[in-house]
Amino acid sequence: MSDHKTDYIIFSDDRSGIPTSSMHLAGQLTNWGRVFWLNTYTRSPGFSRKDFAKVFRVVFGRSGQVSVSEEVVESKIHAFTPKSIPWFVPPVRKINGVLGRRFLHQLFREYQIQSPVLITTFPCTVDTFRAVRGETTQIYYCVDEWSELEGLHPQRWRTMEQELLELVDGTAYTSRDLLQRKSQGRPSLYLPHGVDYEHFAGAKNMETVPEMIASLPKPMIGFFGIIDTWVDIGVIATLAKRFPQYSFVIVGRSAVSLDVFHGLENVYFSGPVPYTELPSYARTFDVGLIPFALNNLTQSVNPLKLMEYFALGLPVISTRLPDILDVPGPLFFASTHQEFGDRLEVVLSHDQAILKKEAQETAKKNNWDARTEDFVRFIETVRSQKANTP
Repeated sequence: MSDHKTDYIIFSDDRSGIPTSSMHLAGQLTNWGRVFWLNTYTRSPGFSRKDFAKVFRVVFGRSGQVSVSEEVVESKIHAFTPKSIPWFVPPVRKINGVLGRRFLHQLFREYQIQSPVLITTFPCTVDTFRAVRGETTQIYYCVDEWSELEGLHPQRWRTMEQELLELVDGTAYTSRDLLQRKSQGRPSLYLPHGVDYEHFAGAKNMETVPEMIASLPKPMIGFFGIIDTWVDIGVIATLAKRFPQYSFVIVGRSAVSLDVFHGLENVYFSGPVPYTELPSYARTFDVGLIPFALNNLTQSVNPLKLMEYFALGLPVISTRLPDILDVPGPLFFASTHQEFGDRLEVVLSHDQAILKKEAQETAKKNNWDARTEDFVRFIETVRSQKANTP
């Protein structure tokens, strides 16, 4: 590790939510310098009283350090919520650029920040980045095909992303598909998701099993994560019908109807659980599932949960997502509901101890420590190139 210390300012998700890849990177970056986290809102509000109240708090509330969890305090991350207006039309974007520059200059003065690295996961920050272009090194951490996400205006987000790509000094992509389509010859890095290995691997030695699943029949087939439109929950329903003697456990928040599981007594839905408790649920699984639908969004996905399953020692059955087709370890692919069932029979016929060893060996090589070292080397290369460019 280098002795060089850098100030990193990260525009990304609300830190009160579940840990994302950018949160994991931020935690590791505290070993390389100071980290300032700026909660960033991406979805334009509707016309409900709740949405208007949220906008009022963000725009007119006191800008400064927010109350954060002990995890944030212990990880030495300074977390803030800058003022902004979450409507991304040209007049409002100009206002957000002014608000962003004002906030950053206040931050620079208060913490005596000079020549920081600005990192964003969201194209909607482009106007703030442009406002401080000459004072910072700027990195876009591209994790999704934003124009394909529900709730975002596709054309506006495509426009903002293209402006950001032309502005920043370098871009890190979490999938090869994103890199190939967006890099445009600029400094780029392929940076697939890593894993907090100890958080998940250590769960195998825990004695406590959540009461809800402690007495469920084995084998136990599991999925954890957000249940949204990109998850083909029909796969799980089909498996539950084909293997009524198995238990199917779903851990996470659902944004879609779960009626497909009606009447299936071997399907158990826990709802969302804290990240700290997730391994105690998932350690009871025998197989992990990634039943993503194949579409324009998921062809660019590198699923965070793959290495988390592997760290738990689980074999995984997944849709044929392009970015993980060459990942080593006990990863089995399926294209149809029928094929998912066939693969499950094959997986359960293997020596589970061997599969566990293979899975955890792969996860160890893909921890967030290694990913962050790659990221820091890339940033330093970009900074050096920028310094030497007239």
